[in-house]
Amino acid sequence: MNVETLKYCTMRRVAMLLVEKQLRWRRLTEVALTLKDIIRALKLPLKIRKVLQEAVSMLLREVQRWADKHVEMFPFQAVKKGRTPRSEHVRTFQPWIVWKQNRLEIDDLQTAKSIMENECKSWAQMRWQFACCYAMEDEILDDWKYDRHRRTTFKKTLSNHPVYDFWSTLYETRWEAMFETERRLPNQIMTQCFIFALTNGYFELVKFLWNKIGPGHREYVGLLQWKAFCFRCRDRDTMRFVCGKLCEVNARSIARITWCTFFDAFYKAVNNEETDKVIEQKNRCKVEFLLANCCDVLRRRLLGMENFRVISDAFRYNLEDLFTLFLEHLDKEDLRAAREVVDRIQDRTKSCHGGGMQRMILRKQMTFS
Repeated sequence: MNVETLKYCTMRRVAMLLVEKQLRWRRLTEVALTLKDIIRALKLPLKIRKVLQEAVSMLLREVQRWADKHVEMFPFQAVKKGRTPRSEHVRTFQPWIVWKQNRLEIDDLQTAKSIMENECKSWAQMRWQFACCYAMEDEILDDWKYDRHRRTTFKKTLSNHPVYDFWSTLYETRWEAMFETERRLPNQIMTQCFIFALTNGYFELVKFLWNKIGPGHREYVGLLQWKAFCFRCRDRDTMRFVCGKLCEVNARSIARITWCTFFDAFYKAVNNEETDKVIEQKNRCKVEFLLANCCDVLRRRLLGMENFRVISDAFRYNLEDLFTLFLEHLDKEDLRAAREVVDRIQDRTKSCHGGGMQRMILRKQMTFS
């Protein structure tokens, strides 16, 4: 184990202990303020406190992602006076969150199973909701746990939600008729469920439906939803799976659809006229998330689009952090082509900052030799 790995594991563990101790069922805004005061009071060097604060912020963002995802499990109802909002239900499940080993990420599937086994052990409807959203077939089709009376109640109580409508309909019909999409029009109940799973990042449900439907329906729904999905999705596994599958079908169209949104997010991240740091950081996170989780084919096409437009703009405007990020995702051939573009810009501008960024490319090229 090298020094950097040991440093990461230590910071992850300390940050996780702090978050788990304070999280419980509390609101994240309250937890963030409390942890900020705790870290400020620690008798540690300033640099270590900053690193620790950054790790805590990443953990809280991950909890927020998980909470936003699971709020959508509840059918929409107008919040009436005296009724608890949907987000308040999700907070009661926070103590059962399961983290991935050696990563600042929540294991959504294991967390769902933990909640079902502990918090929802005697709460049949909530168990069934988690089972539906995570495509747990054995649990959903268990007639001993969910008899016809309970299923009838679920169908009435959880109506107008695409996931529960899909599983209720699937239980009552032949599976072949539901998933036959090549010789008949796609079932709208199934399509709405598929779109919901894509939009909200329910990877297990996406994978289940993807393997059941035909290639034509996959391409139809995937391409139709991709533009909204690629920057709205915050689930890494769903992004990697869908991007890889769609690029196998039609990589050119996916790259063309993604490019406008990708460049728009990049532009707003570096040239925000309102100087709003929150919006700037949000768009920067979108760019980083897409590059980190899209497939190699799409990543290469995006970075090479319009003669390496984003790389040349990052060089031209002296954006070293984004420039470094883009270089990390270039292979040997693309790096050579990008260097030619950068050299031409430097020859014209003679920028004093350009020399350092040119040396970054040279050092990166040396790693391939």
